[in-house]
Amino acid sequence: MVTTNYHPIIKSFVISFLYVGIGTLSLISLYPQSGFYTPISWGGLLLTFPVTIYSFGIMYTESNSLDKILNTQLVVFLCFWSIIYVLILLKKSNNHKIRPTEPNKQNRNHMV
Repeated sequence: MVTTNYHPIIKSFVISFLYVGIGTLSLISLYPQSGFYTPISWGGLLLTFPVTIYSFGIMYTESNSLDKILNTQLVVFLCFWSIIYVLILLKKSNNHKIRPTEPNKQNRNHMV
C-alpha cells in the first residue's frame, strides 16, 4: 500500500501563492491607471523583492505590459513553489534522521 503525504505540497503552494501574490498585487497597484492603485504598494515590493525584481524591470521598461508581468509572475510562482517544496522536504527529512548518541565512557577509553 502506497501512502502519499500531500501536506508539504499544500503548505508550499500556500506559502508561494501568498508571497508571490502580494508581490504581483504590489506591482499591479503601481500603475496610476490601475484600479488597484495605492501609494503604499512600495512596501509590498520591498517585502517581496526577490520575486518581483524581473517583473518590475519589465514594468519599468514597457508602459502597458500587464500581460507580460502576469506571465513572468506565473513562471516565478512555479519556480518559487518548487524551491519551497524542496526546502520543506529537506527540513522534514533532516528532522527525522537518527542522530548518533555520544559513546559511553567505556568505549571512549578504548578509542584513545
